[in-house]
Amino acid sequence: MLHTMEKGEQLTDKDIEPITVGALHLSEGVALAEEDVIGRYAAVDLVAEDILFLSKLSQLPLEGDLPKDILPKGNAAQLLKLRMIEGSEYPVPETGDVIKINLFDKKWKDIPELQFVRTLSVVPPKKAEDTVVVTVALNEKQQQYIKRQKKTVFYASVIVRSNEELAEKLLAEQKSFF
Repeated sequence: MLHTMEKGEQLTDKDIEPITVGALHLSEGVALAEEDVIGRYAAVDLVAEDILFLSKLSQLPLEGDLPKDILPKGNAAQLLKLRMIEGSEYPVPETGDVIKINLFDKKWKDIPELQFVRTLSVVPPKKAEDTVVVTVALNEKQQQYIKRQKKTVFYASVIVRSNEELAEKLLAEQKSFF
């Protein structure tokens, strides 16, 4: 961090200075790339020369101590188990991400009803090959689709991270599908 920032402020490239350090004893959870920081919000007060850990950042604007409510009106929270598609840019979704949910039964199947879905919360996997448990925002028709599939695990990839303008555009596109 180049200067002190208060909790809730959005970070820009003018707030940080990337540094090069040895990776041998690098603490787990350190932000490794500028893209992991720029556009995020300070989840705690940050001080000058602070090393940024992902736990100190929020992808969503804050209201008090909690992320701003991102559950759209008319949607409900739905718990799903996901296996992330190999080769995805982001191997684990984060709160606020927009993800695409697919089925796999001998071949990939796109699901028009689930092209763009907002992630509300994530329980990270214990190992890289484990499933990820997420809570997503679904409308009633999407919830019915999920129930009809009788699947315990769906496949997903992160479509949008740290770009709220694009996320809102894609979610509006998904809403217009119905």
